[in-house]
Amino acid sequence: MVISQLMKNLELTTVSTYSELEKDLYLVPIRVGETIALNNVFFEQAKAILKAESYPELDRLINIMKQNATMEIELGGHTDNNGREVSLIVLSQDRVGVVKKYMMSQGIAGKRITGKGYGPSRPLVKNDTEEHRRMNRRVEFKIIKK
Repeated sequence: MVISQLMKNLELTTVSTYSELEKDLYLVPIRVGETIALNNVFFEQAKAILKAESYPELDRLINIMKQNATMEIELGGHTDNNGREVSLIVLSQDRVGVVKKYMMSQGIAGKRITGKGYGPSRPLVKNDTEEHRRMNRRVEFKIIKK
């Protein structure tokens, strides 16, 4: 079983005519220790309220877990550095909890999902622009058991 390493949204709201798009997909095998970003998981600003646009991305992960009945993951929540560190850690942990709750509501056993809120402690890039801060606000999952 392989999973897509890069899950991205295509912005098509400005497209008014039919056209074809060619896109290379990068697949990686499921390996213990592998960490994958869930790029299309969205929350209300500064809240642990999951937006409905997140469901397709989470449903893909849920399907992978259903196909791999012994797979266990650790969710990791990350924020940018705008705000008090303690509050950001709590926010990231709360967001991980909301994702776990959604996954459990879709039939994944809670014992297969652990999680941790890292707040701003593990940025991908400097928090020097809005684009970079957006990149640092993310949820990832790490494969703990295959």
